[in-house]
This record gives sequence, C-alpha cells and structure tokens, in this order.
Amino acid sequence: MTNILIILPFGLYFIPLLFLERSAITWWGLPLAVWWMLGCIPLTSLCLLFAWRRSGCTADAERPSP
Repeated sequence: MTNILIILPFGLYFIPLLFLERSAITWWGLPLAVWWMLGCIPLTSLCLLFAWRRSGCTADAERPSP
C-alpha cells in the first residue's frame, strides 16, 4: 500500500496532463492544466504523509540520541 501512495502523485500529475495540455479551457486566465497541477500539490503532500505514517517511521526514531 505504501508503494501505491508514493506512485499515485506521479499518475496524478502526468497522466491527465497528456490530455489537458491541448485544452483551451481557462479559468481566471490560466489554463486548466495549471489549475490541475496546483490542485495536485496538496494531494501529493497528503499521499506522502500517509505513506510515511504507514511505513512506521517517526521523526524521533530518526534522530540520534545525544
């Protein structure tokens, strides 16, 4: 499941862009592809957060003790 959460952002960014790059749809003067990429940024962060939590890593476990 962790691998899927890491690969999912790649699919979110690039697969739809193949279809959206030639789209003439604009919103507030920006093409739909730009809005799509801006919307994928928080989704990518969430996918990476969930993958990190599912892997069992914590920030404290990676810090060396003094």
